[in-house]
Amino acid sequence: LHTENYPDILLEDLKRNPEMLEFVEGYNDVHKKSSEGLTFEEQKKKVPLFIQWDKRWGYEPYGTSDIGISGCGPTCMAMVIYSLTRNTEAIPPVLAQKSMNEGYYVDGIGTSWKFMREAALDYGVIASQFDMLGEQEMADRLKDGNLIICAMGPGDFTNSGHFIVIYDYSRKKFSVNDPFSYTNSSKKWEYTTLISQCQQIWVYAV
Repeated sequence: LHTENYPDILLEDLKRNPEMLEFVEGYNDVHKKSSEGLTFEEQKKKVPLFIQWDKRWGYEPYGTSDIGISGCGPTCMAMVIYSLTRNTEAIPPVLAQKSMNEGYYVDGIGTSWKFMREAALDYGVIASQFDMLGEQEMADRLKDGNLIICAMGPGDFTNSGHFIVIYDYSRKKFSVNDPFSYTNSSKKWEYTTLISQCQQIWVYAV
């Protein structure tokens, strides 16, 4: 890579997550792939993992950035809305566009917390917001078929701010869809680890 040709933030992301190399290599390619719909595999899954830097949408603009770098919020919302409604229109670029059109993109920060509640309503999904939930409470919500998004602070998932989806609880550990990382998404997480980094929680139900 000729590093001078790439945004610093993208190179920092790559340092944090080498899985992104192919996405970064294609960053300046004029023939970038544009949005495509969901794959058959994704549609079969109860809660598919969408990655923000997926080439299908990662290069698309998101505010002053793009979805691959700053689009964790819309990508998490897409996972939740698609999983609860099976609405195949609810994909990351559509949610990112909605966020920008309706003023939820905050320059230099990313997605406003308001988006995590208000965008869901437009798809018939009810969101409840909490500063904190106990382990058993979270487990019970998931067992009832609800999904959870957490706004994460610095730690295992991010150096600054990030959103992740929590979709399952078994054997005293939570399963997470991290839109930035396949590796984080393939691990099971203890409540204490997650909650020590979590700044806000949204529970989603239909």
